[in-house]
Amino acid sequence: RDDFDEFKRSREGAGTIVSMTEYEEGLPVTVAFPTDNVHKGLSEHLSSLGKRQLKVAETEKYAHVTYFFNGGEEAPFMGEDRSLVPSPRVATYDLHPEMSARGVTRSVIAGLKDNYDFILV
Repeated sequence: RDDFDEFKRSREGAGTIVSMTEYEEGLPVTVAFPTDNVHKGLSEHLSSLGKRQLKVAETEKYAHVTYFFNGGEEAPFMGEDRSLVPSPRVATYDLHPEMSARGVTRSVIAGLKDNYDFILV
């Protein structure tokens, strides 16, 4: 703030603020890892080759293996199937650290038996 006058201060050596990612447009910080829009990512490429793919995740990580992995695309690509395994309903996951590993495993095994070309967990 330019109007701060509680004590004398200098702008020399103030340093630089660096953010890991851009949290919001217009912040006066340097961004270490700018957002990189994914074009023709792995899922889309596999789809263009006619490959079948299965995405398996619990509720907690479902968006990561679908939306984020697909470069921000909400809809599945052609040949992409998804398996959502409900996460346990607990206050904190230390009360159920195994989460839904058995359900995820069952989905993966079913996908292997169904001969998917690519499975993402």
